[in-house]
Amino acid sequence: MMLSRLKQFALVALLAFAAGLFGGVAPALAGTGAISVLADGHALVTDAPPLVENGRVLVPVRPLAESLGARVSWDEKARSVLIEAEGKAVKLFIGSSSVLC
Repeated sequence: MMLSRLKQFALVALLAFAAGLFGGVAPALAGTGAISVLADGHALVTDAPPLVENGRVLVPVRPLAESLGARVSWDEKARSVLIEAEGKAVKLFIGSSSVLC
């Protein structure tokens, strides 16, 4: 059974915050150290480059979520990101492995 895009993203986000790696997105490490990220087979364009930290690839969440058709909003006071798609929402907190669905 296929998961909805938001459920797929929630799973990816949970893995990202728990493991520091965006599963469901294909990071490719070139021999030069450059990282390219593909989402749905297309290159993901980001304002901040993906980076490797402690052996994990970190990717900015906004361009990833938006490339999957989600709306993204930032709450500065709560230091959280709200990702909405298909009538559902996922909330991620900076510095936390918790995800609210």
